[in-house]
Amino acid sequence: MKIRNLKYLLIGIIFLLGYRFFTYPNFKKVKTELREKYADFSNGTDEDRLTYKADVLKEQTNGIEFPQAELGSAKIYGKFFSADQKLNLTQAKQLTELLNDSSSYRWGEIGTFISYKTIVFYDSEKNVIGITELDSDLRQTYSTPSTTAMKWGNLSDNGLRKLKKIISE
Repeated sequence: MKIRNLKYLLIGIIFLLGYRFFTYPNFKKVKTELREKYADFSNGTDEDRLTYKADVLKEQTNGIEFPQAELGSAKIYGKFFSADQKLNLTQAKQLTELLNDSSSYRWGEIGTFISYKTIVFYDSEKNVIGITELDSDLRQTYSTPSTTAMKWGNLSDNGLRKLKKIISE
């Protein structure tokens, strides 16, 4: 009887691993496709700090935001063996408002980025329209496609608080 139960347990584990393997996104491929489909407005160097406000105002005037298509939903992926978290439309909109707000970020060294979580944004037809990667402290963000307003993704204390509130609801 114990061997039979062990068989079912092993089959269940193999099924779950197989399901996760075939449903876990290839984020590198998705980011490449997003860069080809949408314009990236984050080009520049440190001198951009001098023209930052003008560049952000230009983006706002031209209606350039992240993501560059109508938002439908979002999902947070952790590492391969962790559970995914679906965000409802309200949470997804709050998150994009935070990411598009230049006051959510600060200037400074951000260090080496090690991806911890990935937030994938979808349109109403479940097409990927944007990706934001978070580090383990949730302080650093890298979004594709990026905008100038995102500086280099270094969240301020206030931006970090808002992010944690949104993803923990």
